[in-house]
Amino acid sequence: MGITTSVYIANEKVHIVKGSFSGHRVNIRDIRECPVAEGCIIYGVITDPAALKQSLEEAMIDAKSISLVIDGTNVITKLLEVPLLRDRKKLLTLISDNFQDIENRENMITDYMVIDPRNENGGATVLAVMVEKDFLAEYIEMFQSIGLKIESVDIAMACMIKYIMNINRLYEETFVYAVVDKH
Repeated sequence: MGITTSVYIANEKVHIVKGSFSGHRVNIRDIRECPVAEGCIIYGVITDPAALKQSLEEAMIDAKSISLVIDGTNVITKLLEVPLLRDRKKLLTLISDNFQDIENRENMITDYMVIDPRNENGGATVLAVMVEKDFLAEYIEMFQSIGLKIESVDIAMACMIKYIMNINRLYEETFVYAVVDKH
């Protein structure tokens, strides 16, 4: 597989990881962190687009496209047990129905990550995600304004889960995984 550039914007820094993967092997070519102007992003919400754009331009992301990792209060997740369904649209509708308490669901994007493809109850366990379309649109517009295309979007929690699932020595162990970020 080719080189992938992943970008995560935390409250104080832009984190950029460039690398490739094949099978279970990851080859990291570059890791960089660049400061973000104070207060321009808080819990994933872009509060000062001009300042964030300047920070991203200063980060000099050397790629044509990126994989974006998002996080924040606008990312809503639930761990769900769902029946095994081949039809992705039906599964997304079922997942969306599990977010009945969310207002304006028609303005939300629903997705999921399979945690266990065959759980003990005969279904699957998924990490279900809902995020506002406008929230994502701000990121897409921001990166387009600096000449970058977003190839994929993932959430920070899913990235952590994938990381943990692929560390064999943690399998079936008890541990604490802490992420510290100001604001």
